[in-house]
Amino acid sequence: MLRRYLMTLAAALVLMTTTVVAQERTGTIQGKITDTAGVALEGASVVVMGTAFGAVTDHEGVYTIYNVPPGTYTLRVTALKHRTKVISSILVTAHRATTQDIRLAVDSRSAKDVVTVEGTRKQKAGSALSTDSATKQATRGDSESGATSAPSDYSPAPIDFGRIGAEILSNFDRKKKKTQPTGPKAAGESGRETKRIRPQWEDDIDDDDKDSFHRRPHADWYYGSFDAMYFRHYGFNPFVDPRYDNKSTFAVDVDDASFTLAKSYLERGVVPPADAIRTEEFINHFEFDYPQPDDNAFSVIVEGTPSLFNERRTYTLAIGLQGVEIDRREREPVNLVLVVDVSGSMRHGNRIGLVSRSIELLAQQLTRRDRLAIVAYNTYADVRLNPTNAKRGRAIQRAVNSLVPGGSTNAEAGLLLGFEVANDMARRGRNTKVILFSDGVANVGTTGPESLTAKIKSFAKRGVTLSTFGVGMGNYNDVLLERLANDGDGSYAYINNHQEARRQFIDKVVGTLQTIARDVKIQVEFDPRVVSRYRLLGYENRSVADHQFRNDRVDGGEIGAGHQVTALYEITVHQRAKGRDLGRVNIRYHEGNRIGHVHEISARIEWGDLRTAFRYGDDNLRLAVVAAELGELLRDSYWAKTYRPADLLPHLEPLRYGPLAEQADELYDMIIRADRLEGALAGR
Repeated sequence: MLRRYLMTLAAALVLMTTTVVAQERTGTIQGKITDTAGVALEGASVVVMGTAFGAVTDHEGVYTIYNVPPGTYTLRVTALKHRTKVISSILVTAHRATTQDIRLAVDSRSAKDVVTVEGTRKQKAGSALSTDSATKQATRGDSESGATSAPSDYSPAPIDFGRIGAEILSNFDRKKKKTQPTGPKAAGESGRETKRIRPQWEDDIDDDDKDSFHRRPHADWYYGSFDAMYFRHYGFNPFVDPRYDNKSTFAVDVDDASFTLAKSYLERGVVPPADAIRTEEFINHFEFDYPQPDDNAFSVIVEGTPSLFNERRTYTLAIGLQGVEIDRREREPVNLVLVVDVSGSMRHGNRIGLVSRSIELLAQQLTRRDRLAIVAYNTYADVRLNPTNAKRGRAIQRAVNSLVPGGSTNAEAGLLLGFEVANDMARRGRNTKVILFSDGVANVGTTGPESLTAKIKSFAKRGVTLSTFGVGMGNYNDVLLERLANDGDGSYAYINNHQEARRQFIDKVVGTLQTIARDVKIQVEFDPRVVSRYRLLGYENRSVADHQFRNDRVDGGEIGAGHQVTALYEITVHQRAKGRDLGRVNIRYHEGNRIGHVHEISARIEWGDLRTAFRYGDDNLRLAVVAAELGELLRDSYWAKTYRPADLLPHLEPLRYGPLAEQADELYDMIIRADRLEGALAGR
């Protein structure tokens, strides 16, 4: 028996060792593609035949193909208006780069027709498409074959999307269109308009918004249900008696995807699932008027107000952190790798169009000191833009134009390739980040976050962080995208429209690109002689054991330049506790982007921090409380059973005429929409 066990163990160890070695022993193929006159060819496609490996050349004609196992291969090189060239006997050796420069001759036939990928349409050379029309043609696909067409100025990337898979996706789309009973008439359709069920909330939409809604329906809404939306409920924090546990410890979180997702549901006249609501992200969506820090990375804000709907002597206590702001011109240079999901699901609702616009906005904020690379993935992954100066606008735009959806979703392949590219860039010793754009729907390779966790965390410890930006409704994986961002020491946001894209990639871009503190943890100590009970609103999945607060190997949260974090507690004080300090808040963090010197700052929670009435509270506090109460209500919290959405409006109304008016209006609109769905809320 023992012998059999030892033999099994030895076999397992051999298999593990073989797997690791196989993963590590790879080489690289690189080189430059030019024409016969020596002019660099940008956008040329280089494919390792018989494999899923390939790359597209940058503005200097340079290509790099990563992760190629040792062996002898054949390359196939194609470029627009040039003859295809096949080169054999390319030898790849482990841990080495094989250089193969290639010259392509002009194709005399290219003056007549330019043929798109897998389709039957042709674009005459003399009638170039505009960017918009090229994108429309690329995403429409061939009506008979179901294949995906590429823009006329794009040389196809080295990925075989698969005709069978494309036909399945195309047929599935047609079936959904035929069975959809309601919805606005599609543009260009003839005949009578299909009858549409009118959402209750349309009466409160401005006329301009109504016209927009009818002219440009959101395709994800039009095509159906929300059955393929994946969320996870993390429970509710209970009230705690400080006589038995007077410390509350958690990792900070600057994510706000839950708020924007809930907003997207409500705008469609649908109650968001309770599992989709994270109260802390409802609070942290808003930008409060907190003071800038003096000497530390953060300023600490403490303020409390009587709770809106709970019993006497119960207060809502806010603990706020304001990160130091850094001017755009003074932030650190960044190595940035964008990993983009271009699978078939990204064609719905113009998801890829929203991602493309987001990348364009982000690229506009980069400087000549920054470097940018783009990796795309569907069934396979490839590099669409090799690391290049971030001001190479034409090269970046060409890479963005190449993001044509189709095929399956191999998120694992895309992320691993993205991290490898980022790791090569990180050797320059600069701030290095990976950003993932996806709907989170993975169906090829490893589809869950567990297998990627260790690898992502190892890169994060070396300073290569991962942030995720989600798009799409109808089929969407919130669980995967949030987990990846948490493991990658980054942030998670959801982009539902161009306005949100501008907020994330213009207004908040410095915080995304420069981290000022890592592994940030907060511990609040309550005095049991003053506080009889307390409850933290949200942060259920960010809890840290009290004894691990000063264990600097325990993961915390990351805060970027100018970022804010706000946590709300509901506390009940003893009857005769007036005038005494309630406790102390401690914040511990590593300063800067890398793990290094540890700082800890503290602030007292004084009785004078509590206001005597809600209306006397600071505008920041009142906005945060109303946002949190809406979140608690939407997540079906036990402590939100005594009120309905409309009960929040009188407390929010005064804020619509002050410095936070724009944000108060956004929250007000959400509450109105939620109140119109009160029946559905009560029936969950």
